Amino acid sequence: MKIENNSINSLSTNKTNNVVSSEEKSKSISKKQIGHTQDKVHISDQAQLLSKAMQTYKNIDDVRIEKIRDLQEQLDAGVYEISPEVLAKHIMSQLEL
Repeated sequence: MKIENNSINSLSTNKTNNVVSSEEKSKSISKKQIGHTQDKVHISDQAQLLSKAMQTYKNIDDVRIEKIRDLQEQLDAGVYEISPEVLAKHIMSQLEL
């Protein structure tokens, strides 16, 4: 069974022609404006901070990452234990800045 509807086909053809003509218009406009504008880029403070954080992350030692993974596995398994004496020494060393 074949259904033909000429009005639908003509509508899609018109839309395609309109798209092509609008693309041609934008190309001609952009060609005219190329010599008259300068591009400027402004990077926000937040983007700069994110970039700095990403660079710092990339420079982390693999040994440190492996240690963090080991500790995370211990925490997840419920077998991580911390010495109260070691914890107290670290707290005291931070307070004596």
